[in-house]
Amino acid sequence: MPETQRAGFTDIVDPVTIETLKELAALTPPVVSLLMPTSREVPDTDHDSLLFRSLADEAAGQLQERGADADAILAPAYELVDQVMFWRNQAEGLAFYANAEGYRILRLPRAVPRISQVGDAPRLLPLVRIAAGDEAFYVLALAQNSVRLFDATRDSIHQLELGSAPASMEEMERAGTREPHLQHQHAPRGTALFHGHGGADTAGLALEKFISEVAAGIRDQIGADAPQPLVLAGVAEHLPALQATRQLRTLLPESMQGNSEHLGPRELLERAWPVARTYVEQRRAEFAERFSAGFGTGLAVTDSAVLSRAAAEARVGTIVASPEPAPDTGRPNEDDDRTVAAALSTGADIAVSELPDGAPLGALLRY
Repeated sequence: MPETQRAGFTDIVDPVTIETLKELAALTPPVVSLLMPTSREVPDTDHDSLLFRSLADEAAGQLQERGADADAILAPAYELVDQVMFWRNQAEGLAFYANAEGYRILRLPRAVPRISQVGDAPRLLPLVRIAAGDEAFYVLALAQNSVRLFDATRDSIHQLELGSAPASMEEMERAGTREPHLQHQHAPRGTALFHGHGGADTAGLALEKFISEVAAGIRDQIGADAPQPLVLAGVAEHLPALQATRQLRTLLPESMQGNSEHLGPRELLERAWPVARTYVEQRRAEFAERFSAGFGTGLAVTDSAVLSRAAAEARVGTIVASPEPAPDTGRPNEDDDRTVAAALSTGADIAVSELPDGAPLGALLRY
C-alpha cells in the first residue's frame, strides 16, 4: 500500500482511479462490499475494528441467504479484525471488496458511509467520488529557504519530489546558478532571463531567477498539461513573480498568503483547500449546467430504471455521482450498483456534480 512520509506526516492511502473501479466492476458475484469511515488523527483501533467485524457479520448473513460460502469469502475480513497495526495505520475511509476468488482493501482519502452489501456488483458509487479526481490540486509552498510540492485533495495531502526545481535559494547557489556576475542562462520560453553586474539589484535579480527555476522545475515535474489547479502558499509578491514566468498554466489567481516555511502538511491543507474549493465549485457548476441542458433533451438521466437500460445498451458516456451521499432515499440500490459496473465495463467516464432532485447517481448518454 502506498505510504509517503515527509516532515513527520504519513499519508496512508491507496490510489483509486477509474482503472481501479473497472477492476472492481469485473468481480464475479456474489461480491461483498464493506465500507466505513476510519480514524487517522487519533486511531480508535477498538472502535474501527469492532465496526468492521459488525459489517462483516452482516455480510455473512447475506452470503448465507444466497447459499454462498461465507466463511471462505470473509476469512480475509475476519483476519483483519485482530491486526492492531492495520487499524493504527488508517486514513479517512476504508473499502473492502471480496468474492470467492479473492479480496481487495483500499484505504481512502475521504470518509465513506457505513455499508455492508452483498450483491451481483460491488458498491462503487462512494469510490466514484474519489476516482473522479475533481477535488485534486497541487500546493506549492514557496519560500527562499524551502520549496515543497504537495499533491492534495479536500481530505488528504502528501509531498512529491521536486524534480529539477531547487529546494531553496541556497541550493541554487550551491549548484552554481548564481555567481558574482550573473550571466546569461538558457531558460524555457516565457521564463525571464537575467543579467547583472553586482550592486543593490543583485539580490532581487537572483530571487527572480530562483522563482523562474522553481516554476520551470515544477512544470516539468507535474507536466505542462496537468489539469489540477495549483495553489501557491507563500508571501504575496511571489504570486505575480510566478505568473510572470508563464510556466504554470493552472496556477490559481488567488494564493495562500504568508510565510509557509514552517507550516506542516495538515496546516497547508487546511489553508489551501478553501482557495482550491472555489475552482472546484466553479467547474462543478459548469458541469451541472451541461447536465441540466442534457436533462431537457433526454441525454442526461437520473431515473434508476432508465439508467439501468442505458448501461445495459452501452449508451452511458459519463457516470455522474452527487458530491455527497444521498439522504435515506433507498438509493444507491442494487440496480444502481449494476448500472455503475456495466457502464464502467463499456468505457464510461466518471464525474461529480449536483444532480436534479437530489439524485445520488446520473449519467450523460452517448445517444
